[in-house]
Amino acid sequence: MKAKKHLLETLVRARRFQPAPGVRPLSGRWLGFAVLSTGFASWCLGDGLPLANAVHEDFVGSANCALCHTGLTDASGQDISIDTHWRSTMMANSAKDPLWQAKVSSEVERNPALQSVIEEKCATCHMPMAATQAKALGQPVRILGADGFLDAAHPLHALAMDGVSCAACHQISPTNLGLESSYSGGYVIDTSTSSPDRLIYGPFSNPRTMPMRNNVGFTPVQGVHTTKSQLCGTCHTLETPYVDAARTVQGTFPEQMTYPEWEHSRFNNLAPLGRQCQDCHMPVANGSAFISNRGGNLEQRSPVAQHHFVGGNEFMLKLMGANITELGLTASTQQLEDTRIRLVSRMQSAAASVSVTGLRAGVDDIEIGLLVNNLVGHKFPSGFPSRRTWIHFTVTDADDEVVFESGRPTVEGLIEGNDADFVEGGCEPHYSRISSPQQVQIYESVMENTEGEVTYTLLRGAAYRKDNRLLPQGFDLVTADPRIAVHGEAASDSDFIGGRDEIAYRVVTGDRPGPYVVNVALLYQSVSGAFADDLRDDSTAEVIRYITMHEAADHTPVTVASVEFSIDPADFFHVQVEPPGQAGGPELTITGPSGGTVDIEVSDDLSHWSLLETLTPSTVPFAYEDTDAMGVPERFYRLNWPWILPTTSTPIALPNGDFELSTQENYPAGFDAPYDVPNWTDVSVVDSGIENVAWWGTYDNYSAFMKAGDGAYLMSGHTIREGDRFSIGFAGKSWDGGSQWTATLFYDDPGNVIGTYVQSVWGNWIEFRDPTPIAATPASIGGTLGIKFVNTGTGFANLDDVTVSVINP
Repeated sequence: MKAKKHLLETLVRARRFQPAPGVRPLSGRWLGFAVLSTGFASWCLGDGLPLANAVHEDFVGSANCALCHTGLTDASGQDISIDTHWRSTMMANSAKDPLWQAKVSSEVERNPALQSVIEEKCATCHMPMAATQAKALGQPVRILGADGFLDAAHPLHALAMDGVSCAACHQISPTNLGLESSYSGGYVIDTSTSSPDRLIYGPFSNPRTMPMRNNVGFTPVQGVHTTKSQLCGTCHTLETPYVDAARTVQGTFPEQMTYPEWEHSRFNNLAPLGRQCQDCHMPVANGSAFISNRGGNLEQRSPVAQHHFVGGNEFMLKLMGANITELGLTASTQQLEDTRIRLVSRMQSAAASVSVTGLRAGVDDIEIGLLVNNLVGHKFPSGFPSRRTWIHFTVTDADDEVVFESGRPTVEGLIEGNDADFVEGGCEPHYSRISSPQQVQIYESVMENTEGEVTYTLLRGAAYRKDNRLLPQGFDLVTADPRIAVHGEAASDSDFIGGRDEIAYRVVTGDRPGPYVVNVALLYQSVSGAFADDLRDDSTAEVIRYITMHEAADHTPVTVASVEFSIDPADFFHVQVEPPGQAGGPELTITGPSGGTVDIEVSDDLSHWSLLETLTPSTVPFAYEDTDAMGVPERFYRLNWPWILPTTSTPIALPNGDFELSTQENYPAGFDAPYDVPNWTDVSVVDSGIENVAWWGTYDNYSAFMKAGDGAYLMSGHTIREGDRFSIGFAGKSWDGGSQWTATLFYDDPGNVIGTYVQSVWGNWIEFRDPTPIAATPASIGGTLGIKFVNTGTGFANLDDVTVSVINP
């Protein structure tokens, strides 16, 4: 203890008598407390530097806030320390992001006359505290050079490198939020009020004011706007000026429109359908928790938003993790990896899905229809125009040899067949049908300049050559703001609509042996190869450093969703032609799978085919007589099983699927306790039941809740038939953001599993539906359908309005 006390006294003396340039000294009392509290904060994390410890007229560094907001746990004992989660996010490292620094220097080098405009625009959202403080002091907002924020000697350097930090977001006032004036960094921070009367906003009412007034110079007040998307929209709506070839400004360009995209989606709605940005990117902790380590008579708060800030920049998290020292990060390798894992987990559970909508098998070809669903509340991918997601589609034959492959990623971060990566000035178009390995379905935005050429220079981006990023659910193409419109071939694709895109793949199999295995993966990349390669035209120190890091980085894309299945042409329809009888034309004996429809097509020359008839066979095999062939010298036939998977479904009546028959709260006894939930049976009782009034808000009258590991099942009364396929739906939410429902269809007994649907749930009530129907198994035919829900995540998960629909041809 003596050695520690001596060290702390040394720190006090150093800070008291040697304040940094431009830093307002604090009182000795404040300094003594701040330093003596450092045992709570992570000042040094092995391979990460300490957080920024700085005090200025209007801001303090993250270390000053972490003194009281670290060492926090939720109801399950999980660490929810604000500094621990935040410091490894892209928000915390917005100023240290080496690609951002390289891009700023590149834009300045290409447009030197606009240096001040570029640097002020970029610093406003990437270095918000330094930019705001400089403006308040009447100083220029500079990033590069000897007088820029990146220079360690600059008095605002520490604030600048602290990124989007605590004192930035929490000092933004509700003024003008959601209005055009707030966009492109138009947030309002009051710099006219002196400490300690400066307001700092949080989500909770009646905060204790004295600790923050005494120790960081702010007065905390409730600001419900901190939980609203409009706050995020100040920086995640960005218009930048663009210039022509003569470098003359011609107008503004919608570089990033994440907030308007959300605003034009179904997520911009009241609960239970609506979702704010914070609901996904700041999932709530499990139960109530203390939000300060000060102890005393503090009350626990709920819901507590975790500062995860998971987005889509998985690549940069890996790159930064490999260059912690050089980039001067305040996060450790493990913390960066934890954030990366959270990002990937979130992306794979709640970003997008891919499913099969149709199959066709011919003599020498197969055709597959795919449906790609966007599950997020904005375009996917959204944000900076370097991001892309694409379909990697592969077919292999019975010998495990590749028959067809579209969209193969390379180790250098390129996409085989993508014009943008391999053709100068190229741009891969949007497709509704793909039949060549050189065609790739890539969902992305690609800029073009005033001369109509593809460009990666932000200040030359005058329009979008292509923007077919997956639209959020509820997005109306007709009424959308032109700034978030669809561009390129996707604008005329009737299957490209809000929330989804349908695309077909045709593969010529020739004489390659079946059955064929089809693998579909939806891949994601935050820095496209073409975007990074464009930087090589510049030679700034920032660009050279980034390119070096980029070339050494791991370019493995994120697999957002995938599906694998097999097609055996032997399972499809075949025809045998007998000579014409005396009374009519040729006799066709057709065999194939039961159910569905079959197209009979005819040709006279094997090059032009026309539909003869579409039949729905009642028995297999069946006979068909082509009376139109009488007198025709030569005729050829082929059969087509066209897109037989129906898209319409019939709801199955579930007895109490909405829990409304219950008349009494039965927490925590379970579902088949004395006051039971009719028709539902417990799997195991950990902590479950139903409520019709709860602090977390029910969905529709009575709603169910189960703790991790608990479950319940319900029998439907539906007798399973051959060909049945089932789609599961439900409304769900989580108390802690880490819950996951596993819905299992079974027959007769929960042990007789047909298939499962796994869905993560989060803070607000959301309606879910299994994008891939579950097919009845042969053993289940004639059995009674049941459905079981088990909370296979963490904490409490909530459930309501369970539905099962049957799809039967």
